[in-house]
Amino acid sequence: MGRQHISGRQAPTLFRLPEDTEESVLGTNLHQQVIRELINSLEWAARGPRWGVGGQTRIEGFHRSDGLQVPLLPDVFVYPRPWDSRRKSLSIADDGPPLLTIEVVSDSTWQGDVDIADGKVYAYGEAGVREYLVFDPTGDILPERVRAWRREGERMVSWLAGDDGRWHSHQLGVAFGVDGLFLRVYTAEDTPIEFDLEARNQLEHLRRQLGRLTGQEGDSSEQ
Repeated sequence: MGRQHISGRQAPTLFRLPEDTEESVLGTNLHQQVIRELINSLEWAARGPRWGVGGQTRIEGFHRSDGLQVPLLPDVFVYPRPWDSRRKSLSIADDGPPLLTIEVVSDSTWQGDVDIADGKVYAYGEAGVREYLVFDPTGDILPERVRAWRREGERMVSWLAGDDGRWHSHQLGVAFGVDGLFLRVYTAEDTPIEFDLEARNQLEHLRRQLGRLTGQEGDSSEQ
């Protein structure tokens, strides 16, 4: 299998990409919150059996630049179709590559996430992943917050933000934009998808409004 060509600034080669483990991908509470919000937003954007969205599930069959196979657990990934959620793992051989993968950086994994020659940029591109985005919630590791690539032919090239400051996915028809510590998903109609906490707060606000209205009506009926 020939080595692919990848454009963009190359990070220093400091290691050979290790396989992901459950311990290595867990990260901090914020790390997990960002992942959950992305998965929930992408599932909402799919609105039915349009895509299969997953996270931190073992996918077999990626290759390091030296040709050896390595299993990876992308923080977020999207397949063109749903799969049996009871499965504990997927494979490139049986399921093909995801359309999109997203990694949320952590101190222990970020170098592999952005390494072009020997890290996940190579492994995802070689497997046929069409779009790959890396997000830093705080900017402590990646000051630009987002670093992304997309596949063009046999090459992984830089995936740049549009004029609106968002990364527009050709594969999914959605866009990603930095919003505080999170990465917000926008629909094809440019509608921002609410985070779970926002939706819960709005629901609680509506419940309180309904309670006040119900109480007022009860008071007026007693007079």
